[in-house]
Amino acid sequence: MAVWYIVQAPALRLRPTKDEIDTGKVALYVFGDSLFDTGMTLYHESKGIGAAKFWPYGETYFKKPAGRFCDGRIDFTRQVEYFREMVQKMKQQIGEDEANNVISKAVYLFDIIGGNDYVQLIKDNINKTISPSFKQVYTREILGNISVRLKTIYNEGARKFAFQTLGPLGCQPNVKYTLGYKGLCAKELQDMIITHNAEFFKLMKELESQLPEFKYTVYDFYSSAYLRNPSDHLWFDGGHTTEEANRQLSQEFWSGSPNLVAPYNLKAFFAMP
Repeated sequence: MAVWYIVQAPALRLRPTKDEIDTGKVALYVFGDSLFDTGMTLYHESKGIGAAKFWPYGETYFKKPAGRFCDGRIDFTRQVEYFREMVQKMKQQIGEDEANNVISKAVYLFDIIGGNDYVQLIKDNINKTISPSFKQVYTREILGNISVRLKTIYNEGARKFAFQTLGPLGCQPNVKYTLGYKGLCAKELQDMIITHNAEFFKLMKELESQLPEFKYTVYDFYSSAYLRNPSDHLWFDGGHTTEEANRQLSQEFWSGSPNLVAPYNLKAFFAMP
């Protein structure tokens, strides 16, 4: 089934036209950070490093800066607020019934929510011991906030949610540099990411049991990144994957097997009523 509407946080004010709705295509709403970036830094006030308006960004495909790698300023809460505004404007433009139809049939795609929180925690406690109980509470708080935001989107009419797990952030070059870590991967951070991902799967089961018609699928980005061929370059810069890695990862998300994306891949997910 075709997809006709792809938006990210700064662009969530956009709305479909009546002609677009009549085509019967399915909307895709994207919430996330730089790994799902749509290039919006070219269209707002970002300057300097935060704008991604300089070489080598965009060199592989566009041959010039494309404004893509995250503006780093719009968090998940703000994105949800933008989404709610967009829904109200859509209802004004095309009518409540048509808008509800679009919203309910759409797929909502979420990037690695919460990763920066774990990195900041480790960064703030370099050379200090973080107790297991505090880590547990910290993870519970992050997942609790995610749950609240997802329920807000659900209450606006969303029903089909697709997620990418947190990746191996402790292996990212920029994270290791920030933490002053010289090895392959920062183990403490890696352990927290593994715990978060496991608890996230439990959260999905809980929401499925609590919310009527709630459907979800999760792509295991963490495991997939570890399955990369060691001779391939995973990172383009300090924290963003290469075009080739993105191509492989997106193919897995779209049509991958249940060991990496479950309970459905995105292709099957879009075809679901």
